Amino acid sequence: MKFKIGDKVKVVSSEHAAKDAKAGDVGVIIAVNPASFLPYGVKFEVARPWYHSLGNRCENNHGYWCTESMLELAHKDSIIIYRDGRKVIAEDKNTGKKGVAKCNPSDEFNFYTGAKLALERLAGEKKEKIKLGTNMAIWCENKSQFDELMKILETMGYKWVFGDLPTKYYSPSYTNGTRIFLTSENTIFYGFASDKPDGFTYVDFSDVDFSECTQKIKVGDMVEIVDTGKMYSTYYEWVKEHVPYLAVYYAYGDSAGYHDKI
Repeated sequence: MKFKIGDKVKVVSSEHAAKDAKAGDVGVIIAVNPASFLPYGVKFEVARPWYHSLGNRCENNHGYWCTESMLELAHKDSIIIYRDGRKVIAEDKNTGKKGVAKCNPSDEFNFYTGAKLALERLAGEKKEKIKLGTNMAIWCENKSQFDELMKILETMGYKWVFGDLPTKYYSPSYTNGTRIFLTSENTIFYGFASDKPDGFTYVDFSDVDFSECTQKIKVGDMVEIVDTGKMYSTYYEWVKEHVPYLAVYYAYGDSAGYHDKI
């Protein structure tokens, strides 16, 4: 069966007589009888004198039995976008597939930003990420992106043009968006949507590949030793190699210190 109960359909052709289901009428399938020549019982939105009640299944003058070839899905190739709390959902009404964008609790909700992300996720689009580099202008559309970028740039040795560390300064006029400019001198400065000096590559935060510049191991991670080539089996071996002149200051069973034990 092409259609099921609950499908919203539209009449695309009349097949039997002048008083048939009228082309263009929209309704919902409320009954299905696979054994019948007219298997689909449709409750239409409009009333017509020759429509009936589908055997008391709906209001009189709103129902009609139709063949499969008379109908098509009313929402064919249709996508709806709607909000659910702090989520924006893009739904393909033909397939039921959904793309969901969730707003970070610390960010200001923006329906249009969420709609863009939800559509991209629905379509399964994956943009080619751009490697982070100098002479790049990165647009941060919200505070969480701004904060994350500042932490990354600080680990890479960048400073603001006036000398402060990235995480120690916030634009006093920061609102919903900031553009961060990375120069070849490892300094950064900020601007807004209208600021586009020459010589920079303009990208969105979400389009940048930070994989090569973010710390892969952090406090709390469980790790496994995979290379023991630079490990010392005893403290003595390290002292002997790196500071042999201090070896005379250490004694078995005592703490390290500059005293006269030999």
